[in-house]
This record gives sequence, structure tokens and C-alpha cells, in this order.
Amino acid sequence: MTDTMDEFMLGYIDGGDLNAPEPSANRSHSYRHSFAVRRAEMHGKPFPANLSRENATTALLKDLCCD
Repeated sequence: MTDTMDEFMLGYIDGGDLNAPEPSANRSHSYRHSFAVRRAEMHGKPFPANLSRENATTALLKDLCCD
């Protein structure tokens, strides 16, 4: 699970770089989720907290289980 938590963190960091390309399917669901969250914040349109939590849970389950 630590690797997944690292992916959440790395995606969030990379999402703050507006020059970074959108991640493709070669990145984990957790990474892509956090990237999208940070990118939305950078554009002044943050996700509602309940939606972000729901999406984070879904991403985590996909990464831990099976897609």
C-alpha cells in the first residue's frame, strides 16, 4: 500500500507542473487521480471533496485489485 500512497503523492506533485503532459494509462489509477485533482486546483476549479474522496477510493481499489 505504501507504493500506492507514493503514487498519490507523485501524481499530485506532477499535476502542479502545468507543463507536464497528462498521464497516460502507463501510470497508476492513484497517480492519475491525484494528477487530475492538482491540475484542477491549479486552474482554480477544485473537485468537491466528496467527489475527490470517492474517486480516490475507486482509484486505490483498482490499483490494489484488478482494474
